[in-house]
Amino acid sequence: SIEVISPPAKTEYFVGEDLDTTGLKLIATYSNGTTVQITEGFTVTGFNGDLAGCQIVTVMYGEAAAEFAVSVEELYLTGIEITTLPAKTEYWAGETLDTTGLTLCAFYSDGSVVQITEGFTVSGLNSSTAGQKTVVVKYQGEITFFTVTVKIPMLTDIAIKTYPNKTEYLVGEKLDTAGMTLTATYSDGSTKTVSSGFTASGFISTTPGTKRVMVNYGGKFITFSVTVKIRCMHTNVANGICAQCNEAVVVTVTDSTGNLIGNFITLTDALAAATEGHILSLQADAAETDMVLLPGVILD
Repeated sequence: SIEVISPPAKTEYFVGEDLDTTGLKLIATYSNGTTVQITEGFTVTGFNGDLAGCQIVTVMYGEAAAEFAVSVEELYLTGIEITTLPAKTEYWAGETLDTTGLTLCAFYSDGSVVQITEGFTVSGLNSSTAGQKTVVVKYQGEITFFTVTVKIPMLTDIAIKTYPNKTEYLVGEKLDTAGMTLTATYSDGSTKTVSSGFTASGFISTTPGTKRVMVNYGGKFITFSVTVKIRCMHTNVANGICAQCNEAVVVTVTDSTGNLIGNFITLTDALAAATEGHILSLQADAAETDMVLLPGVILD
């Protein structure tokens, strides 16, 4: 017969471990009554490292058998910690979380530590507002945290993308910024096209010349130039060209009710066709000057 006089040093296991018989000692008793201590040459059966619970292990030496008990426990996660933060911890408003570079340490019930680079989930980043944000990391039911900073992009510069449709004015006209767009540049490197929300100042059309107009958007300024011209009355028109301003002119004659009498390329021809009360409209460069023929008025 044999008898276990000293069980193995290790009798508690976690699922997945192999049996270790180090320290196991037996007493073998022979038929003549002698006994011998046995520390090798035996075989063991009955251990299943994949099955949790108490297990009876059988030791065979020759034809004799003995038993000892071991326990196998499920391996479970006891906690996680962040070992390396993500490479990106600062965000602009509206950006999404990037966990590249994030690593965890997973601590298990057997005392082992495993580095984790995938399989976790992250939540909690609201990048619509600025400030410190707490990000929650979950791995197999365990939770840890890290913080990131969200910043609002600041306007750093503006530039004129398209100029206003109208850049030439007559004395007395008001500024018209229709068609004007700006390119706004922000501190995150992004740009956007702006077609409204800016103000324009400095335009004075009381005198002719080149005028500087200042545009303000978000506290950033830029200027552009327009030209103010003297309003021509186009009273010296020949062959459709005004001798004073050198612009193409069409002289339209209508009666007092608006009925068209005719279009002429000289003021002389228009006057010849007009009678008392008719209206002469001189159109040039989108500007219009009207004259009404009165009784006894002679136009030279």
